Amino acid sequence: MATKAELATKVAQSLGVLQAGQTINADDSTFIQDAYDSLYLILRANHSVDWGPDDDIPQQFELPVTAMLANQGPVSKAFGSPVDYNQLKLAELIIKQSLAIDDNEEPAKVQNF
Repeated sequence: MATKAELATKVAQSLGVLQAGQTINADDSTFIQDAYDSLYLILRANHSVDWGPDDDIPQQFELPVTAMLANQGPVSKAFGSPVDYNQLKLAELIIKQSLAIDDNEEPAKVQNF
């Protein structure tokens, strides 16, 4: 699970503006976290998230959310990186498929009222 601050660092690393072990500056971190907040609202409107806006990002969604943020127009433009539309579409697909999988192995219990 990654916090929004940790996600911001991963996005900066993905964009190549931050090396492993370096610390992201506060302005860049805030910018990326604000972009995440906007992305989260879009994902929630599309029923593509099952966690809260201030919750840590579940581990299985860290990479696709990182890819989506890194390839989001305002973020990629701010850091001088081109948008990789293939990576963006793949990230969207991974998120949709991950939410479609029911990881509860126990059968549902029927309740009659």
